Amino acid sequence: MKDQLTRLVEANAGKAIVQNEAIPNQFNQAAIEEVANGMINAMKGQVNNGNTARVVEIFQRSGSNPSNENAVINEMISSVTNAFSVKFGVSANAATSAVSGLIPTVMRQLIQKTNDPADHSLEMKDVLASLAGDPIQQSFAGDPIQQSLAGDPIQQSFAGDPIQQRKAGDPIQQKHGGDPIQQS
Repeated sequence: MKDQLTRLVEANAGKAIVQNEAIPNQFNQAAIEEVANGMINAMKGQVNNGNTARVVEIFQRSGSNPSNENAVINEMISSVTNAFSVKFGVSANAATSAVSGLIPTVMRQLIQKTNDPADHSLEMKDVLASLAGDPIQQSFAGDPIQQSLAGDPIQQSFAGDPIQQRKAGDPIQQKHGGDPIQQS
C-alpha cells in the first residue's frame, strides 16, 4: 500500500510540493514520502487505537470528497504540517497550504482505487491488512525474550566463532564438500 500511496502523492505533488517555493527542491522526494508516511501513520494510529470503523468509513464514501472536517484527514494534515515545519524548515502557514489540498486529493484517489471493481491492485482488505500489520510480527515486537536474544552474548559469540570460520576456509572441507559428520 505504501508504494501505491507514494505514487499517488507523487502524481499530485506538482503545485503542493515540487513547484512550491517554500519547500527547497532538495527536499521534494523526502516531502512526498513524508506525506505518504503521515497519511499511513494517521490511519494506522486509528486502527491501533480501536478506531478501525473511522478508517473504513472514509473508504466507504467512494462518491464523496474527503474533507478537512473528517477527523482522520485532519490528523493527517496536522501530522504532515508539523513534519514539514520540523524536517524541511517550512513555515506552518506554508506547510498547511501545501498539504491541506494535497492530502484530500490523494485520499480521494486512493478511495476510488480501492472501490473500483475493475482495479484489483489495491482492495480494502489489503489496506486494512497493511494498516493492522502482521499480528504475528506484532506479538514478537514487544517480546522481552526475543529482545534479549538479540543482545545475547552467547548468540553473538557464535557469529564470530573461529572454529566455524576455519571450517569455511579449510581446503579439506571444501574438497570433500563440507563436514563429513554433517553429511551422514
